[in-house]
Amino acid sequence: MTRPATGSPSPSEAAVPSMFGALSGRRTMTDAVYEQLKAAIVELRIPPGAPLREAEIAQGLSVSKTPVREALGRLEQDGLVTLNSFRSATVTDGRLTAEIPGRIDASVREHAQIYEAIERRDPENASRFMRDHIRSVRDDQLRALPEPGAER
Repeated sequence: MTRPATGSPSPSEAAVPSMFGALSGRRTMTDAVYEQLKAAIVELRIPPGAPLREAEIAQGLSVSKTPVREALGRLEQDGLVTLNSFRSATVTDGRLTAEIPGRIDASVREHAQIYEAIERRDPENASRFMRDHIRSVRDDQLRALPEPGAER
């Protein structure tokens, strides 16, 4: 059973685990679950090697297991998870950041900015540079993902 696409959130949606956000009713339930899981994996809220159990995800997102199962299948096609028996999956290690063209040079520059801000005892800029670096790495990793359904 899936949640209707419109209407106010159910009381159980308030209990969605912090690694996920609220589901949007503008897409299919499978799309919404897929996007939530993909974001949580890419942003390392779900770390590499972590198990993903259909029943726990379905309960946490207040959806049936079917859209979770379909979303996990799509994530496997993307290379983000490996499907296991017993209705579960494991988050893969993914593509190493160092394999992304230009990423090492960008990281060296970004780390230099962070280091210089720390040396100047400038915590505001050091913090800002660290957040910028994390976003930059995440964005590069997202761009490096294959298009859904594309051959790896």
